[in-house]
Formats: sequence, structure tokens, C-alpha cells
Amino acid sequence: MPHAIELFFDDDSDLRIRKLWERLAGLGATYMHSSGARPHLTLAVCDSIDLPAASRLLDGFGENFASFPLQFAATGFFPGEKPVMFLAPKVTSELLQLQEQFHEELSLISPDIWPNYTPAKWMPHCTLAMDLPREQCGQIAGVIDAAALPFEVEVVSLGMVEFRPVKLKHTTRLTLRT
Repeated sequence: MPHAIELFFDDDSDLRIRKLWERLAGLGATYMHSSGARPHLTLAVCDSIDLPAASRLLDGFGENFASFPLQFAATGFFPGEKPVMFLAPKVTSELLQLQEQFHEELSLISPDIWPNYTPAKWMPHCTLAMDLPREQCGQIAGVIDAAALPFEVEVVSLGMVEFRPVKLKHTTRLTLRT
């Protein structure tokens, strides 16, 4: 099963995004609400991974990177037969540096990182709804318009999940900012 490395948010921000998931589930976009996932930004996805080595890598990043603020400033859709709706953060040099360094180190222990998660192609996002019927996209966008963007979150930890179904395999806190 594939594994994802994800950035997790502070409790208040987590709850705010879960409430959006709940509202979207009421419109039929149920996957994120019922998946067992936490609100997150995915740094990398790979088809196979050395779990102990990846856990050590996450712990090392937790010790060397401080928690940091991130602002969700827009929403968007990944097109396709069944579009995906997401929150898009303002991209910062800190976020890009973290993802690039993480990708570089992860590639030493996992040779099959999905191409869309390489630094040159990575588009940071927090998924709100997946597998949407095209005709629902406008209605769902209206719900998100009421989300009062922009809003700030604090990135506080890294996690590794196996998915579908989502199972948390490891988590580590980022060093607190001073």
C-alpha cells in the first residue's frame, strides 16, 4: 500500500478544516470526513517505504525544523474525471525548503516517490473533497467561499500514513518556535 508523509496543523486549525469536511459531507463529498485522515499538506507519497527508516527520518526532521505558520489563501480544483477540491497555502521559502530537503532525504530510502511530489512538480494543498461529480463543483465551491479565507494555521508535526484506508503509522512534533 502507498504511504504519505504529511504536515499536520495545530488543534484549532485541525478542527476548523474538519468542520469544512463535515459541511462538504452534507453535500455528498464524504471521503475526507469519513476517511480517518487528519487535515494535512502532503510532502511526499511513495508506493513502498522502509517504515523504521522513514520513522527515523521524520524524528530527525522534527528535531531540526521548528513549527511554522502557514496561511491558506485560496481554494482550487485539480481537474479530472472526478475533480479534487483543496485549500491552497501561500507558498513560503520555508515550506519549499522543508519539502525539498525532505524529498532529497526520503529518496535515499524510498526509490518510488510519486512524480507529482518531486520538488519541481509539488503543489502544496490541503484536500477538502475528493472524487467529486463535476456538476457538484460549483455548489461545493460556494460552501468554501464561506470559509473566510485567508486564515492561518500552525504546522506543528509530521506524520506518515498508509492509505486507503488511512492508517497513521508514525507522527513526530516539530520543535516549537521560540
